[in-house]
Amino acid sequence: MSGSRLKQQFQTLFQHFNGQDTAVTVGELMEVLHCTRRNVRMVMGKLSDEGWITWTPAVGRGKLSQLVFNLTQDALLHADVTEAIQEGRFERALHLLGDDKQKLAAFITEQLGYATVQGRQVLRLPYYRAINPLNPLQPMRRSEHHLARQVFNGLSRFCEKTETIQPDLAHHWKMLSPSHWRFFLRPSVRFHSGAMVSIDDYIASLQRLASFPLFQHFKSVTSPFANIIDIQLNTDDFHLPELLASIEAVILPATTPLAQDGFEPIGTGPYRILQADSQRIKLEAFDHYFGFRALIDEIEIWVLENISACHLNPDINHSPISVIGENLHQPSQYSRLDEGCSYLVLNQCSGFCQQEAWQQYVINRLNPFDIHQQLLRNQTPAFQMIPAYGFMPGWIHTAPKTADIKPPRTGVTLKIAVIESHPIFTQMGDAIRELLFEDGLHCELVTMSYMEFHTCDGKDIDIWLGSINLVSRHPSMIINWLFQYANVTRSVPEQELVNAFEAIRLWRAQEQGGCPAEELLNAFVSHRVIVPLFHTWAGVNSAEQLKGAETNSMGWFDFTSVWVDPDI
Repeated sequence: MSGSRLKQQFQTLFQHFNGQDTAVTVGELMEVLHCTRRNVRMVMGKLSDEGWITWTPAVGRGKLSQLVFNLTQDALLHADVTEAIQEGRFERALHLLGDDKQKLAAFITEQLGYATVQGRQVLRLPYYRAINPLNPLQPMRRSEHHLARQVFNGLSRFCEKTETIQPDLAHHWKMLSPSHWRFFLRPSVRFHSGAMVSIDDYIASLQRLASFPLFQHFKSVTSPFANIIDIQLNTDDFHLPELLASIEAVILPATTPLAQDGFEPIGTGPYRILQADSQRIKLEAFDHYFGFRALIDEIEIWVLENISACHLNPDINHSPISVIGENLHQPSQYSRLDEGCSYLVLNQCSGFCQQEAWQQYVINRLNPFDIHQQLLRNQTPAFQMIPAYGFMPGWIHTAPKTADIKPPRTGVTLKIAVIESHPIFTQMGDAIRELLFEDGLHCELVTMSYMEFHTCDGKDIDIWLGSINLVSRHPSMIINWLFQYANVTRSVPEQELVNAFEAIRLWRAQEQGGCPAEELLNAFVSHRVIVPLFHTWAGVNSAEQLKGAETNSMGWFDFTSVWVDPDI
């Protein structure tokens, strides 16, 4: 007998006897349950085994047996809904609750936050959209980037607290010459699969980096001795450890496919992935991690994209983490401004924005102040955004708006690409379309996946509407975002792009002297390639009992440093 059928039988009995304990004959139960004497005994036995009733059968035909209800219908419904939620079947839970989203939100709230399950510490966190596959060889959004840092390691890593490059899988390194670096590897490191990390894994991971623009000066990767890797370069690079701290340079099994199909996120980090689907991500502390073991045993991220945010207001008594997202409605002491901004990129290689007159018009008409006013007129939810005067908070790149500039032509259609599944881009796209329509222009919004947005040639796109939140404003992070993928470079005139890569080559070839990251970014803004729009608040609202949940630049917190101080 299926579980659902057994629950129906229980509900039939409960309703018939009004939940009251009773003395009853098997013959009466045959009429109530519409089944044979043999099936009555089987049903009552199973209900008793489940603990839902206490059934004391009498000996002899016609004798009264004792039926005691140990569970109410509401309690059974609560258990069913809770089970559906924990399995990620939110539509099923909503159906059980009569499509009442407020009740569903209340049930979800009960399940969020910290819990002890079979002696293990579990932290459940809500998130507003599905998490994309954690593939460090492809462009990743801010949350995927954060999660990948919990799962993977590279030779070096960037420490956000100290703003420095630190050892990771390589415990030391030295420069034999500006074009020859040696890295000393930690011994006996294991992948999450249990396999030992081999020299072949290091070599394969580093060799595949040559397909990325910033790693094209890689000449060879060899191992002259056990637990040592040598990297030889075609051009001098005094700053190679900074480059190797990028997420693309993490170490993967040598057999990892380059394409997304068949990719499995197997790393060496403090957490390993137990489950990853459209409903949730489940991470488990990796007992064989080469560093300090994480203090929380499991992290579960529940995707609640079909549940309206206005219904989800977790109580800190149930949920130590009440909000995690890329935009907060109400910034708190735990949130911070992003290291980056939302932005426009004007395609100066094809389309209308090749012409300076169109560039001047777009940056003047689509300035953050006018877009913000249009968002307010459209009664867009009050995401915490502030106009950006530069790419980073505190930087000033943009000139003030001049007198109204008319478009060079009217009646034409501008194509604007936006990233799908972003909480504000749809509203921003609508605001931009309305502003352009006031000037006699049409606007076609082209929605793209994050992958497509960062890799397609986009020759038919006039303007790109995107956002970026960097791990840090460290120059290497800025350089990586500008040049690793096509999100900016496909829109930069060829000679300007050649000059930018030459500036990077010259910086790499010098031991002293600053990285030209800010200068290159300033040039792209002043040359009207990039138009900064808004900075946003991102972070977590955390209960007092949860320690170490300090908001990082990704709007999350380091899972490895979180622990719970129970209220005892």
